[in-house]
Amino acid sequence: MTETSSSFSRAGDWEDMEHEDAKTIRIIIDAFQRADWDTVRSYWDDNIVVHYSGHGPLAGDHRGKDAVISMLQRLDELTENTFRLEIHDVLASEDHVVVLYNESARRGGVDFAWNLVAVYHLRDGKIAEAWLHPGEQAELDEFLSR
Repeated sequence: MTETSSSFSRAGDWEDMEHEDAKTIRIIIDAFQRADWDTVRSYWDDNIVVHYSGHGPLAGDHRGKDAVISMLQRLDELTENTFRLEIHDVLASEDHVVVLYNESARRGGVDFAWNLVAVYHLRDGKIAEAWLHPGEQAELDEFLSR
């Protein structure tokens, strides 16, 4: 497994050695943060499946681009448009990209921050499947279910 730094202050360093799939994930995340949905969708396989762990309102298997967009819109709605993410680290192999995120949001006047591990399987340069695992699962489920 190749570990890569997410420090943008050393962008020239990681650009030269980072796994191609890790670069693709960074492009998708950047587009997501800018709400550039056309770019985000262009990097998703037509049959994308996102597995969101837990028992909260986002939990379950989301199949297809429209279902994944609906899940993300629901996240935005539940967090009153305050959802933010930051890359902590990116690791890549020939089969998967693992991203460690720091995420935060505000809901009903309450701030909440959590860590999330995302495992992405890419096929032909597009996300075919993803597994999203919040570190503070029970607390996040409760926060989003209020």
